[in-house]
Amino acid sequence: MLISNVDEEVSRQSIVDLTGSETEYEQMKKFYNLSRVFAEYSWDTMLEPLVSKDEFKRRFDVDDVSREAWRTLAEEPLGRAIEHYLQTIWCAASS
Repeated sequence: MLISNVDEEVSRQSIVDLTGSETEYEQMKKFYNLSRVFAEYSWDTMLEPLVSKDEFKRRFDVDDVSREAWRTLAEEPLGRAIEHYLQTIWCAASS
């Protein structure tokens, strides 16, 4: 599997070739978007003193995607997100 940060079509075709499904590519894009949103809201905190979990969570209380990013990447085990968004990709890549 090849994921390109330069050519989206290369990534799409690689996932479709691996899984046989365009849906899997869309799911991967959703997962990567949640990761991007999480990074945007947390990046500036990396060099600051830690804040409470509730205070940190409030940063994500902006819209549905931001709340989903918090829930998926902070509240739940990461394995659950992988199973939800990347199930077929994960299984195919592990084989």
